[in-house]
Amino acid sequence: DPLFTFAPDHGCTPLDVDFGLKNMGNTVAAEWTFGDGSTGTGVPGITHTYTAPGTISVGTFVTDVNGCVADTMLYHIIRVYPPPTALFHYTPFPELTTENTHLTFTAFQPELENYAWTIDQVQRTGQEVSYDFPYGWAGSYPVCLTVTDSIACTATLCDTIVIHDPLAVYVPNTFTPDGDGVNDVWKPSLVSADPKDLTMEVYDRWGQVVFASNAPDMGWNGGKGNSGGVLPQGIYNWHLRLRNIFTAESKEYFGHVSLLK
Repeated sequence: DPLFTFAPDHGCTPLDVDFGLKNMGNTVAAEWTFGDGSTGTGVPGITHTYTAPGTISVGTFVTDVNGCVADTMLYHIIRVYPPPTALFHYTPFPELTTENTHLTFTAFQPELENYAWTIDQVQRTGQEVSYDFPYGWAGSYPVCLTVTDSIACTATLCDTIVIHDPLAVYVPNTFTPDGDGVNDVWKPSLVSADPKDLTMEVYDRWGQVVFASNAPDMGWNGGKGNSGGVLPQGIYNWHLRLRNIFTAESKEYFGHVSLLK
C-alpha cells in the first residue's frame, strides 16, 4: 500500500514535514519524492525539511518482501510559505545623541498578526512604537522585534541602538610653554571625533606649519615640530579637520592660539 500520511500540511520555511506509510504490511522499502527536487528512502516513514516556498506534490514508490511494487502521487498537498520579516527602522537616524533620545521604531512588513518589541528590556506592541531612552546618558541599548503572521509563523530581529555624546570641540586660545607644569601644552579637547580620521595644524604668521599631528592625544609644546626651543611669543593660527565617528560627517575648524612666555 503506497498511500501515506503527512503532517503538518502547511507552514513557513524552514518547514519540517513527517511522512509515514498508512499500511506497512510486508513493505520492506519506500522511496520518497518530496516535490522540491529532493528524494529519500525510509520505512515506515521519513522527515523532510522544506526550505523554499511553494505548493508541494509528494510521491512514494514501495516494495514488499515478495518484490512487488506500487506507487502513488498526491498532488498539491503541502503549502510552504515564506516567513515573515522582522526588519525595522528607526528615526532619527543616525544622529542619536544624549540630547535627543526619543526614537520611533517602525516594522517594515505591514498587516501581520502581532509585533512584539523589547526595547531596553521594556515591552511594546504595534507596528510603530516610540521610546525615550535615558536623557543625558550615552550607552548601547538592545532592541528586538518578534513578528507573527496569520499562520503563526514568527521571525525575530535584534539590533543595538547607540546613544552617543554629540560632537564637541573645545580649543584653548592661550598656553604658556614655560616648563612650570601648568598649561605647557596646547591641545584641543574632542568628543565623538573619530581618532583615525583627524588632522590638526598650527601656522606661524607667515603661514609656515610649525606643528602638525594626526593623533588627538598629542599636543603642541611650543617648539617647531615639538622639537627645539619654544617659538617666539605671539599669535598662531590653527586648522582642525575631523570626522564625527557616529555620523561620518566631516567638519573643519579654524582659530588662533596665543603663545605666551
